[in-house]
Amino acid sequence: MVQTHLETPKTQSAAMQQYYRFQSKIYDLTRWTFLFGRSSILKHIPYNRIDPFTLLEIGCGTGYNLQKIATNFPNAQLIGMDVSEDMISFPGKSFNPSKIESASKIDHTNSMTI
Repeated sequence: MVQTHLETPKTQSAAMQQYYRFQSKIYDLTRWTFLFGRSSILKHIPYNRIDPFTLLEIGCGTGYNLQKIATNFPNAQLIGMDVSEDMISFPGKSFNPSKIESASKIDHTNSMTI
């Protein structure tokens, strides 16, 4: 007999939070094989260094890309969203605190604004 496993959104969310609690600490070091092109992509943002613009990154993880963009575009408003609270809170340990305006949880989605 085949047994099916039905999860509720609440149990799925809890399982994801548990998984990313550990992953947040090693994510950038262990994902280089499929994130290696991100530095190249960041060089092609079609704005001048001093231009004000807003950028939303969905699935921002630890905020690696947002930190690089914040360094290169000081007048940009950057917003990152990720499903994991731990991934969102991890960058606070390495980000320049003056660049972070807020970090908040919106429903089941987590976000940061730089």
